[in-house]
Formats: sequence, structure tokens, C-alpha cells
Amino acid sequence: MRRGLAAVTTAALTAGLLVGPALVGPTGSAGSVGVSTASAAVGGTCEPDALIGEPEWGPAAIGRDAANALADGAGVRVAVVDSGVQATFPHLVGAVEPGRDVVAKDPEDGTGTRDIFGHGSAVATIIAGRRVEGSALVGIAPAATIVPFRVYYEDDSDQAEREDKHPTPARIAAGIREAAAAGVRVIVVAMSTAEDNPELAAAVADATAGGALVISSMGNATEDSDPTRPRYPAAYPEVLAVGAFDQEFTPVLAYRGDHVDVAAPGVGVLTTGRSGGDCLLGTTEQATSWATAHVGGVAALVAQTHPEETPAQWAYRITATAARTVPDERSDLVGWGLVQAPDAIAFVDDGSARGPVSGAVPAVERPVAENAPVVITSPPDPWADARGTLAWWALGAAVVVAASLVVARTPSRRSDQGN
Repeated sequence: MRRGLAAVTTAALTAGLLVGPALVGPTGSAGSVGVSTASAAVGGTCEPDALIGEPEWGPAAIGRDAANALADGAGVRVAVVDSGVQATFPHLVGAVEPGRDVVAKDPEDGTGTRDIFGHGSAVATIIAGRRVEGSALVGIAPAATIVPFRVYYEDDSDQAEREDKHPTPARIAAGIREAAAAGVRVIVVAMSTAEDNPELAAAVADATAGGALVISSMGNATEDSDPTRPRYPAAYPEVLAVGAFDQEFTPVLAYRGDHVDVAAPGVGVLTTGRSGGDCLLGTTEQATSWATAHVGGVAALVAQTHPEETPAQWAYRITATAARTVPDERSDLVGWGLVQAPDAIAFVDDGSARGPVSGAVPAVERPVAENAPVVITSPPDPWADARGTLAWWALGAAVVVAASLVVARTPSRRSDQGN
């Protein structure tokens, strides 16, 4: 959500692959929506029955295990507006309730619980994947419920468009509306379009007014694209817009602007492959979908522990507590920094936090920030050394005090892809 503070432009990064070109897709067709595809897994075979027993870096980087000591997403329904979610995949058994197939061209399913493309299932698994013996893959909110809203079957290929099975702004808008009508309060849209579509804008505004937080990816860019061109729905002011980091905590080249709010792991992410087995997905060319899924999982944890708050308050928790080097500065690539799940849960909005401006309480006078680095560690954390080199800034004693309060109140498009 846009905060109105001066942006700090991040230096140019390594080139990536544009997934989801604006208005003109890979086939040159007008009106296409950007959904990225990854033609190969990073370090994994993506075979149907594959299980990967070694954890990857993403959950540790955002503090998932510490957050799960406070919340697991139980009772929270998360909408995945995407290619559907395959409810029979091992990590998704028991995690998915019927939603709706907005495209309505699948005679075997009208609930969105089938996914021939795989993108929606991968997103859903990052958010709320269940434990499977022999696998290190577990969702950020492993007790949350996924509600799928299927808005495409295939990506922007000639055949998909001929068969009218591709994503469009109108279908994304319909998916968001259906999710809001179903009472879902966290809506994840891991795709983007360059079309500022009135239906899409209205759907986002209405969902937000109804009490839902819409979270969307910024989209990935290339050297020869204009990375400052807005992508939607991320560019709408109500949306929590997400960029991505890689394993070295380097921002991934993506669309940028003063509307990006936070970032999350998007490269080398362990999730479900197209055939249902464990798979490492995402390169610098395919990152912001997976990052958006991480933020969706964090939002589910926040919604569970603070159900009385508004979407704007949830978003503020996530942005205010994101890890960054300088407390008062944001980036046009990664917003306020790397999401930190336990801090977002424990945060107390008393007006003293540095960085984004709270819309709920007035700011209090604060001393000038000192930029002395503080190292965040979360033992056992094999990425602690890499994290330490970034000199992450974290909230102070108020978060620690708040954590005890929270504990007391917490209720118990062509192959494997990403955008």
C-alpha cells in the first residue's frame, strides 16, 4: 500500500526475463496478462512423487518457524486467484475448499480445485502446504485454508487465446470479486497486467472496503522493457505490492515504483511442481509470484492473530516490520524490505515505528535514526552469515514486549512456472 514517502532507488540489477509483457503477450496479442513461466526447475527434477528433504532458504529468511510458534493460520481462508489449485497434491490434501472456476470451460470442475498449469498450486503450497513425511516443504501458514478462484487454464499462448482459456484483466477482476463475496479476507493475485482496467480497479477497491487484503506481485522485467511502467493490480493504492529477493538477499530485477511495499524470497523456492512432487522453482527471471505467495502466508498469520484489524492495519504491520538497512528509507524495487513474519505478528502500532506511516495512530516525535547495524539471527539458521552481511535493521524492545501479549491472545504458463 502506498505510503507517500520519498523512494530510494535501488541500483541497476542483473537482467531478468520478462514474464507477462504488458498488453502484448509473447504471441503479440492485445490485452494479455503477465503470468511468468519457468521452463526448468532450479536444482530439482520436479518429478511427480519427488520429495525434497533439505529445507531451502526462504522460510528461515522470513522467520517462519518463530512465527508458527505464535500462529499457524488456523481458521483463516486465503483466496488464490490463479490457474486453480490441485487439491489432490500431497501437500494440499485437506488444505483446499471449493472455490470457483471463473473461466467456466472445464466440464469436470467448476470449483477451481483442478490445475493443469501448475502455477496456482505452487502458490497455494507456499502459503499453506501441509507437512508430508520425508519432505521439508511446509507452508508459511500450514493450517490456513486455500480457496481457489480459477481465472485461466493456460498462459498467453496462441492456443490458449484461440480457446479463450488465457488470463485477462476482466477474469482477474471476477476472481477477486468472487473471493470477496465468499468472505475471504486475504486475496493473493500472483500475476500482473499493464492494463489499468476499470473492472479490476473497482474489484480491488470493493474487496478492500469489504475487509479483504489484496496482495499482488510487481511482475518481472527485462533490460529492454520499461521497468517503471505500472503493473496491475499491484499499482492500485489499496494493494500490498510485492517484489523479490534472491538467496544472496539481492533484489530481483522486477517492475518498480513508489507503490512497491515489501519483498520476499522468490528464487530457489521449494514448492509443489506441476505434477505434484516437491520442486525448487524460480530464478531471477521468475520470482515475484513466489515472493507474493510468501507474503500471502504471512498475511494469513497476521489475520489469525489480529482478526479485528483492517486490511490497511495488516499491511502496515507487514511493511513496518520488514527488515531493511536504513529504517526510514524504502526502495522502488523491494519497498520497505524483507518481510519478517514474527515481528509482523508481535508489532504494536503506537506511532513510534520508523519507516512507513501508520493510518491508524498519529506519529510520535522520535529521535533521528542511527544507522548502526543490528544483526538479526534466528537459530538454527544456516543463512545467518548471509543475513548478517546485510546489517538488517529490526524493531527494538517494543516488539519483544508485544510478543508476549500476542502469545497470550493468539487463538489456538508452459511448464513449472512463477511471476
